[in-house]
Amino acid sequence: MEQQQHDFDDIQSIHQRGKSQYRLGYYQIARNDYTEAYYLALEFEPVNARLDHQIKQFQADVLLDISMTLRQQCQFTQAIEYGDRAETLTRQMNDPLRIAKCLENKGQIDTLKGFYKQALAYYRTALDMKLELLQDDNVELADTYRGIADIYYWQDGIRLAQSMYYKSLIIRLQHQDSNGLDVAESYDMLGNIYVKQSKYDDALTMYQASQSLRTQLLGNDNVEVATSYYRMSTIYRKQSQIQLAESLLEESLAIRLKILGKINLPVANCYHNFALIYQDKSRHATAIKMCHKALSIYLELLGNDHIEISNMYNTIATIYTHNSQDNYALTMYRKSLHINLKISGQYNLGMARLYNLGMARIYNNIAVIYYRQKNYSQAIHMYELSLKIKLELLDSMNVDTASTYINIAITYARLLKYDKAISMFQQGLRIQSHIFGAHHSKVAITYDNMAIVYHQQGKYKYASDIENIAANIRSKCQDQAIDAKSTKTLNQLLLELKDHPTNQHTQATNLLPHEQQENAALDEKEYFKAYHEALLDGKCRSDFIRIMIMGPENVGKSSVIKLFTHQGLVAFLNPTQVIDHTHEILDLKTYNIEDRETYDFQQVLKRKVLTLVEAIREKQNSLRYQQNKQVPEVQDMECNTTYDQVSNVADDTMQLSTLSPFKTAETIRQSLTDIDRQHQADNISNIDQQSLADTTMNDSADLPISSDSDQAKSVTGLVKYFNILFKDYPQYRLTMKDNKHIENSQFGKLWDFGGQAMYQITHHPFMSGNSIYILVFNIAQDIHQPVMKRDGQPSNYTYIQSMQEWLTSTIGSYSGNDHVTVNFDGVDQDYSLPIIILIATHGDKVDDVEDQKCRFDQFEQSLIEYLPSFKNHICSSRIVFNCNPNDTSDNVKSERQQCCLRLHNIIKTFVDDLPFMQLSIPSRWYIMATLLHSCGSSGNSTGESLNNADDIITVGNIMSLQKIKELALDCELYENDDNMRDMLLYLHETGEILFCQHEGIQEMVVCNLVWLLKIFRAIIVLDLDDIKSATVRHDYITARKTGKMSRKCVDYAVAQFSLNKTEKQFILQLLECYDIICSMENNQYLVPYLLQTTSHQLDISGYQTSEWLYIGYDKDIISYIPDGIYHCLVSACYKKWDYPQVELYYRSAKFCLRDDHHYIILKKEISSIAVQYCYQNDKDNDGLTKWIVGKVEISIAEKRPHDVIKDLLSHTVGDRLSRFKPAKPDYLVECTICHEQTTITSHDPTNSVLIQCSKCNGFFKSQSLQDWKFDCHDQAIVTEDQSQRWPNVDSNTATTVDVYNADGQLVQVSILNPST
Repeated sequence: MEQQQHDFDDIQSIHQRGKSQYRLGYYQIARNDYTEAYYLALEFEPVNARLDHQIKQFQADVLLDISMTLRQQCQFTQAIEYGDRAETLTRQMNDPLRIAKCLENKGQIDTLKGFYKQALAYYRTALDMKLELLQDDNVELADTYRGIADIYYWQDGIRLAQSMYYKSLIIRLQHQDSNGLDVAESYDMLGNIYVKQSKYDDALTMYQASQSLRTQLLGNDNVEVATSYYRMSTIYRKQSQIQLAESLLEESLAIRLKILGKINLPVANCYHNFALIYQDKSRHATAIKMCHKALSIYLELLGNDHIEISNMYNTIATIYTHNSQDNYALTMYRKSLHINLKISGQYNLGMARLYNLGMARIYNNIAVIYYRQKNYSQAIHMYELSLKIKLELLDSMNVDTASTYINIAITYARLLKYDKAISMFQQGLRIQSHIFGAHHSKVAITYDNMAIVYHQQGKYKYASDIENIAANIRSKCQDQAIDAKSTKTLNQLLLELKDHPTNQHTQATNLLPHEQQENAALDEKEYFKAYHEALLDGKCRSDFIRIMIMGPENVGKSSVIKLFTHQGLVAFLNPTQVIDHTHEILDLKTYNIEDRETYDFQQVLKRKVLTLVEAIREKQNSLRYQQNKQVPEVQDMECNTTYDQVSNVADDTMQLSTLSPFKTAETIRQSLTDIDRQHQADNISNIDQQSLADTTMNDSADLPISSDSDQAKSVTGLVKYFNILFKDYPQYRLTMKDNKHIENSQFGKLWDFGGQAMYQITHHPFMSGNSIYILVFNIAQDIHQPVMKRDGQPSNYTYIQSMQEWLTSTIGSYSGNDHVTVNFDGVDQDYSLPIIILIATHGDKVDDVEDQKCRFDQFEQSLIEYLPSFKNHICSSRIVFNCNPNDTSDNVKSERQQCCLRLHNIIKTFVDDLPFMQLSIPSRWYIMATLLHSCGSSGNSTGESLNNADDIITVGNIMSLQKIKELALDCELYENDDNMRDMLLYLHETGEILFCQHEGIQEMVVCNLVWLLKIFRAIIVLDLDDIKSATVRHDYITARKTGKMSRKCVDYAVAQFSLNKTEKQFILQLLECYDIICSMENNQYLVPYLLQTTSHQLDISGYQTSEWLYIGYDKDIISYIPDGIYHCLVSACYKKWDYPQVELYYRSAKFCLRDDHHYIILKKEISSIAVQYCYQNDKDNDGLTKWIVGKVEISIAEKRPHDVIKDLLSHTVGDRLSRFKPAKPDYLVECTICHEQTTITSHDPTNSVLIQCSKCNGFFKSQSLQDWKFDCHDQAIVTEDQSQRWPNVDSNTATTVDVYNADGQLVQVSILNPST
């Protein structure tokens, strides 16, 4: 006995395994388990009557479950067969509850087949049987009420369906612990009802509740979860949130393909809805491809004559219509219509009704094409055919019917049949008023259209009266406003019942005053719609540009900024640190190019967005008035969103990474519809059993319009940011008229670059060709004099060298060849980008105005002489500032004002004509800038959160491209990856972010530039007194002497920023990528730019040295090698030579290459890099010296370190000075005659050390060529022209050199040319 029970338990476990597979959507696998369990039960021989009865009940249950799997796969014949077998067995056992379930299964099959009357009869009988056996709140009744609701749903009995779904849900919530999936299903069904009622927010709430519950119970990879994603996707599409709809649909398709395979209806439905989404995105070709994918599956599964085939042709036709391919569209519509006409009479009334509604849509869409073609008579005919079907099959008070009446009215107006047009408008108006209420925006629009027709008739009094009615409706519009008289909604009641099943009676609560809620809801709703349109299609002018102040230290750059921004002077100015006063510059120095005032950048950005939104809102509100004397246009095409079977209505989706989890009743309460609780409860209780069978399908009274007052509390990021932005909107509206100039202005972000030499290595990441640069010099100093430091001591740079540093680094960083033509004083002048405006300071030191002009012109001419290729970039302003803080005379004040005004006018002239400032950019870019600037305006290390109540958007100091994408998706700012990169590049150009493009940190984004610059400043310390640690201070002193910084210094510098491990790793990578530091062994970094001129000098006495070899560029292209290039070259060589021993000196370095017996020396010259090697010279051991010389000569000839340096220089210049990337460096030697550097490409191979100087044309012998083994006929320097001049040169042969071995004996060594 016990063994039999154990065996029976094993069989039941197989059955339960099948149920689990069924819930996951694996219907075939579930059926296999059911079949196995059934046959095992047949073979079972029970030992007593009780167990025998249990086995028969089990067999009946399994047969019914097999029928359900077949039903889900639309295999109705077999489903009916297994269902009948189950029913026969249950009747033999006289088991009324199981008989009722069998009848319900028949009802579900007939519902799917469209036999609604027969299905309702099955359910009526089943309900009667259950009510006799069970309590009113028994969970078994919930299935019956749900099945009845399905029947009403498919017959458009919306109120009755909703009542039944609610009744089913109430019971299931009381028993949720028994089967939470049934509760999820009830949420879905209510969501479908809301879709029918066009209450999309409420539908989305229900679908989210269902999805959350299913994911919690089943996991993410489940067909039911995929169904929830699909349904939410359809809602987001209806709400025009296309990106989110597409993402959800992608996830749904992925799950379905994984579980169901490629050929099934749910997958086809996904493709169908993808087509609709791509149509919305105007990607018509892709939409057509999706249609064909869906169509091929439909044809394979359903045959040629099926409603889904017709719908598919209808969708294809709609896409062609939107692409203005009307002839193709008409062909597709006719195909769709042909199928509908063919099959409408072959099926039961229910299915025929669906087909006929499809025909009504087709007639409507054909009418739209005829209307577009101005064939108004044919359009009227098609509309009337559509209307006739709708009147026969739909409730007379139906939204679609109202739309058709209005379209007919508009078309009659085009035919000048105004009386008929008015009649049709009145019919549509009657339905709209019934459905939406008297005070609704749709009603107001229809009145406006009627007024237009009256105006066309010349009935101006009627037109005026109707316009007044429309205006009055708009002023009192209750479009989705909160009803002050309403109490708790039935949805809230249900959710409270879910949380507290025993408490079924809740006291009503008062809402906010009606007038306040109504006005707030209306204003916010209008603004939200405008904001949404701004996201989708809004365009802004590019209104921001960086204005970067640069020049040597102690020239008065900060004083110029303070004068220029009307902030006055201070008696003592601290030296600029990376970017002077970064906490002020980035926040406060946002300069209005129109009114010359400064503003808070964050507020300017937000006001730009708010202005755009306000303009769109005004445009939307005035649209009907803009058409004051025009007949309105007909409404758009009607196109189906494809649906799955009854249990999967509106089935179609993606992973909810951008949706808040729907877990608590409180979350649901915030978004559910505002339906009167008591009124709806009465509707449910008044439906008796007879009405289930006898009630006709007349839904003339829809439920009240749902409230949209909580729309701004939606869980999407779009609404999150809307909430944040909207809180400033009322205040903005009050000040908008007074500050209109702000919204229409363009702004410059003033940056003050530090002039200290050690800081220039940090400038490179922030250089941009789309910036305006102001180059400042001291007019009291000669261009060849040293730049004076703040302590009064001369620096290592002359003014010309400093200017060469700035100009080469700035102009060279931009690779474009853009030009701009501006008009100064009536004369057009052409400039190359980037623009450099030259201004002077210390005018108080040169009193004579003419002397000032002369000095200014001399300085300008010297720049052009030394940097001739840059002359088209330089705008000579002749502006000379008096920056003496003690000179406050009226004349000086007036002079300063004139200087500021002249500089302002120059900047404004350039801004007006710069191509970058003429760009039209998507408004979403400014919105993203405000989000990212929420971090940049703080200075903390953890990022910043924008928050408003429960809506939080977190922006990190550092974000990956993927994180930026997730933020953009969350806030509805994402379009595609390419557009997002364009947005980031734009924000990089405006100085809003740092968008890294270097390998290793590629596509990382620094959102908080203030924070980054503070880290730079902390590492590159100007004042060592700021360092508290004696050990670290000592290491910094050592770094300034050796060019090597300990890791302790870096750790100490970044410790104050509380970086996490990821942030610290990124910062170190960024510093390495931009060559600000270079990792060494022994926890050190190369930092050659920190070396002071007072550090120890290179000493190679006692070494045998080669002659200097120089590597440089054509001076007409690059006449100056910046120190930053040299510093990067040192780091590059260090890495290339595998971290050798290196000694750093001021502008020189000595590398000890392993196993090469010599040192390589690099030295920074003005326009080239000098290279030398040296080696041990032992005068007391001639044999050893000869051996070393031999080793060195072989190493130089084979490894060619000078070639390595030349290649690295070329790469460094191409990376940091991208303008010069096409240029290639040459080898140079010093002419012994004129002592100028000349190229070596003209040497005579017949005499390997003979050079003809390109400067003086004299011939001289160059020891450099011999020392560096150019006599080996290196093919790299023998050009094609030279090969023609000297045909006897064979560059592919080996070269033989005489060297000494360790014993001091002379031997010959063959060295192959590198190319062989």
